Amino acid sequence: MRIGFDAKRAFHNNTGLGNYSRNLFVGLQKYFPQHEYLYFSPPLKNNELLFWGEQNIKMKNVITPAGIMGKNFSSLWRSVFISRELEKYHLDIYHGLSHELPFGIHHCKLKKIVTMHDLIFMRFPHFFKTIDRTTYLKKIKYACKCADVIVAICEQTKRDLINFLNVPEKKIQVVYQTCSPMFYEKLERYIIQNVLNKHHIYKKYFFYVGSLNERKNVLTLIDAFHRSGLYGHYQLVIAGAGKEYQTKCRTRVDKLRMFDDVLFLGNIENNDLPALYQGALAFVYPSLFEGFGIPIIEALFSGTPVITSKGSCFPEAAGPDSIYIDTHSQESIDELAMRLIEIEKDISLRDRMSSKGLEYVQKFEIKNTTQNMIDLYKKII
Repeated sequence: MRIGFDAKRAFHNNTGLGNYSRNLFVGLQKYFPQHEYLYFSPPLKNNELLFWGEQNIKMKNVITPAGIMGKNFSSLWRSVFISRELEKYHLDIYHGLSHELPFGIHHCKLKKIVTMHDLIFMRFPHFFKTIDRTTYLKKIKYACKCADVIVAICEQTKRDLINFLNVPEKKIQVVYQTCSPMFYEKLERYIIQNVLNKHHIYKKYFFYVGSLNERKNVLTLIDAFHRSGLYGHYQLVIAGAGKEYQTKCRTRVDKLRMFDDVLFLGNIENNDLPALYQGALAFVYPSLFEGFGIPIIEALFSGTPVITSKGSCFPEAAGPDSIYIDTHSQESIDELAMRLIEIEKDISLRDRMSSKGLEYVQKFEIKNTTQNMIDLYKKII
């Protein structure tokens, strides 16, 4: 097979959607090298991600815009102009990896797949600008209409596509994603300790990683940590960045006088993440809603107990042995506080959650998720 990908996120996005693309490319290249993969991307400018590409894929197969229009208007090239060029590459499949396909692709004689991660902008419209919601909806409706198959990254996204956009169920295929294989390896204790020392973590701690915005609900975590009474003896370590919401979180910490008990790491090097997961008592992810929640499976692969939210995609990602709280309840702070105390006190509970979680998460191992995607490619050819 000869498969083309929208590779913008792989070369221009260090997190979420970029990780989805990169992990798929790594899995395909490793386990199914007999097929040919072409990567269509705006001009490459991120040196870190360029280095990633040189180490993991065939860079000769990366296609960037040529000509004055393509180079000066690379976003339009990706969203529109590229449709005029695709057929000359004799592709069997073109796969849009982040909610969209280029306008005009319905005229191309090739199979079309689009991955839909979530419809959060429709479920929580107040978190998005009007112009962004309008743009997202236009792109998603077009992609859903002209795609031969829509890949939903979880059952929750599949249900949302049906309920919000009336997409025919038979057109949607759930194919789970994975996380980086670097989370599969059990680290030596001294390696973990070196990373903790680097980030000035000198107590046992609970861990959160993700962007800092209203939907992530980190204020509830901060309040619950305070209410648990564990501060002073334990730390809450928060990795990730934000703007106004991060300021709110820091202000709350100051108000609660937990100056040395809540540590904001900001954006950290990806290579430090496995140690931060493995060193934690538990990973706590009280998000109101996610497309999938990759940090959850990163934690499970790390052998770290997970506390997360009820509903949405969370049970799909975290499995039956994680702890769930009702983040939409008025009692969510008290509930989460009790769960933090429970995790801290009960070593046998932590051990059971660690082993059962690690057993459950193997379904998301990169070899399995890549096999599922290649099976879908073969099916539609």
